[in-house]
Amino acid sequence: MVGYALLHLPENHSRLVDLLRGKAAAGCVIRIAVADPDSANVVRRDEEEQLGGTLGGRIRTSLHYLDPLCECAGVELRYHDTPMYNSAFRFDDDMLVTPHVYGRPGRLSPLLHLRRRQEDGIFDNYLTHLEDVWASAVPIPAPARTR
Repeated sequence: MVGYALLHLPENHSRLVDLLRGKAAAGCVIRIAVADPDSANVVRRDEEEQLGGTLGGRIRTSLHYLDPLCECAGVELRYHDTPMYNSAFRFDDDMLVTPHVYGRPGRLSPLLHLRRRQEDGIFDNYLTHLEDVWASAVPIPAPARTR
């Protein structure tokens, strides 16, 4: 998963942490990258969406909810510092992608369901995007997760 705050996930799925914990125990690798709440890109996105300085807090709240996952083998949380173009959630050969619309919150952007049907198609293009963001992301220090 790559996004900025991803707060909608734990807020709308009260058992998300338990679900992901179970998937990790079954051998699934879970990688979650949220934006560094102190980065210039978060400040810029907050201004674009006219959020009044709340985006960094939303990211920290997500980390608070997701913190129990940090003790699970197979789960890794990282900070990324990339501009917000889209959020992407990969599940094997399926992917949900939200291409963000300038100045609009993610909830007002379209959601695309992609399935991998061939190599080098749109799915693989977004997969490369996910891998590139992940490669540039850094592990989240423990104190930052629990603030």
